Amino acid sequence: MLTPGATGYPGWFFPHPAAAGGWRAPSTALRSILVPIVPVIPGKPTKIWITGSSGAGKSTLAARLARALGLRHLELDGLYHQANWTPVDRDVMVRQVNHELAQDGWIIDGNYHSVLGTSVGEHCELRIALDLGTWRVLLRLTRRTFVRMASGRELWNGNTEQWRNLLSLDPQENILLWAWTNRGKYHAAAREAEAASGVAGPRCVRLTSAAQVERFVRYLRQA
Repeated sequence: MLTPGATGYPGWFFPHPAAAGGWRAPSTALRSILVPIVPVIPGKPTKIWITGSSGAGKSTLAARLARALGLRHLELDGLYHQANWTPVDRDVMVRQVNHELAQDGWIIDGNYHSVLGTSVGEHCELRIALDLGTWRVLLRLTRRTFVRMASGRELWNGNTEQWRNLLSLDPQENILLWAWTNRGKYHAAAREAEAASGVAGPRCVRLTSAAQVERFVRYLRQA
């Protein structure tokens, strides 16, 4: 289990600036190289929440960590999107997620703050905020969407992605437009979570590159 620290800076890999002679937080470029070098986590997290935009790799990372750490995996999209893409009743989703939060160990991926409020953040030991570059995310998302459409792969509850959605100008239907129009919101949320880490929110690691994600996965496996 993790022992929360008393500082607001995300002290998983670097000391808090005030405790390190006034060090300043490293730049994004420097973080991608140095962040995994000096881990100071006193234990292995067993309740992990992964957030980020569509196409950031939340579910892929969650599945990998669930296998590596032997934890349950809950994908919030699978709860929310019922048959024919019908949104689940809010009370039903809250009840199902609260049941999961009461378990001993889990990895939850997804956002849904408007439905769940702060409940997941209040229960998790570690939040991983995926904050990869816009064009990397859009490239991943475009490739993923076309593969899903071409294969007719079922996502959740019989739902599949439809070609006609890419012609829609409604971000609620067009996943690429959704990612583009909401990119700033998710970036800001990741930065805010990192700044509030361990003080006004759960401990948070913000990962900004695919290489950083890979190194962090290796670190957690060995922790």
